[in-house]
Amino acid sequence: MSWYTAAAAQAQVKLAFFKDQGKNFGDPVRLVAEESLGRVDVKLTVLLTWVEQEAATMAGIPQKLVSIAGKTLLDGSGRKIHARNSENRMMIN
Repeated sequence: MSWYTAAAAQAQVKLAFFKDQGKNFGDPVRLVAEESLGRVDVKLTVLLTWVEQEAATMAGIPQKLVSIAGKTLLDGSGRKIHARNSENRMMIN
């Protein structure tokens, strides 16, 4: 759930998630302040990550942001987090 508030003359956009199987909300997170004029909307998306073998000693972790309808919103599969198991280091390409 997200909402706009201007309590005490301070504009803010906040976000909170359900916890304990939807019985209660968790603590709100303040996302935007001061410049916000309201009209808050939430679009449900999923960040999908997976591991791909790229070489004998290297794997990549590509990612995609996908809408609930299945549309790819952001294809980060070309920008991967790489892990080299022979040197135990990570780098981003």
